[in-house]
Amino acid sequence: AADPLDSNNQYVFDRNNHQVLKMTNDGTTSAFIGDNVPNGYADGLGTAARLKFPNFGGCTPDGTLYFGDTSNDAIRKADPAGNVVTIAGSGAPGAADATSPLAAEFLRPHSIRRDAAGWLYVVESCGKQVCNEDGGSAAIRLIDPASGAVTTMAKFNGSSFTGPKTPNDIGLNEWGNRTYVVF
Repeated sequence: AADPLDSNNQYVFDRNNHQVLKMTNDGTTSAFIGDNVPNGYADGLGTAARLKFPNFGGCTPDGTLYFGDTSNDAIRKADPAGNVVTIAGSGAPGAADATSPLAAEFLRPHSIRRDAAGWLYVVESCGKQVCNEDGGSAAIRLIDPASGAVTTMAKFNGSSFTGPKTPNDIGLNEWGNRTYVVF
């Protein structure tokens, strides 16, 4: 993900090492958030934050990085200084919508996009084994920018959808009136 406040910075999601790296144009790479500790879950500053398989999100114009903390079943954000906070998800796997963002349940959130109005689009994608074990299915969820309420926009499973079961990513056009799902 590119940093809009400093075009010299790129963020690399190092999933298997449970961290996000900052890479500059001169090739310097350093840990930005997370610290290569498996099975962690904690808000905090920089490497004091604990992540479990963070997945790509993106930067907003103010430099905030939004991402899915996939195996912690949570949506998190990091400000430009590296302060990580959980903004949605109880940490329990599931598919529960909620008016309180920390009461909502997610199932392997892995791709996040933010539209011009601040809505977050979250792609949950799970393989057959995970979906069957956790009782969920792949979905696209929305997080309201004002209230933080989480709702399901679309759900993909074998019984109600004849196409692929697992969306991989989502795209939004620049006008905010079209949503594209990539399978």
